[in-house]
Amino acid sequence: MLKCGNRGFISDHCLPIEYLENISLKIRGTIALLTGHGPLRAHLEKFMQISNSRCRNCDLEIETEEHVLCECAALWRIRLKCFGHRLKTIEQVAEATLGNVTSFARSILFRNGILIVPTNVGTANKK
Repeated sequence: MLKCGNRGFISDHCLPIEYLENISLKIRGTIALLTGHGPLRAHLEKFMQISNSRCRNCDLEIETEEHVLCECAALWRIRLKCFGHRLKTIEQVAEATLGNVTSFARSILFRNGILIVPTNVGTANKK
């Protein structure tokens, strides 16, 4: 590992480890959104971490990756800003650039670099 001063760097380009960790967090958020294995309520409800799987943005449908990426009316402005057009199908998401998808994921899953999770995680009534 290349060292530059007191900070750790991992390449000849002197990228700080903190920078790469930040990129890793963004990529994990993007993958979580695309696969539905992140803090989406439909996924959290499967593991009894929450009791309500309705979308935290519109409260009309189940919060799945397809709903968030293509259907949620409350997120249409963010989709337009990140993708440049309306997405109607998950196939259109697959055709988008990784940068567009990452920008969208960051806009809805992160606030100040912290992954958003529902406030009622862990409060589901367990039988």
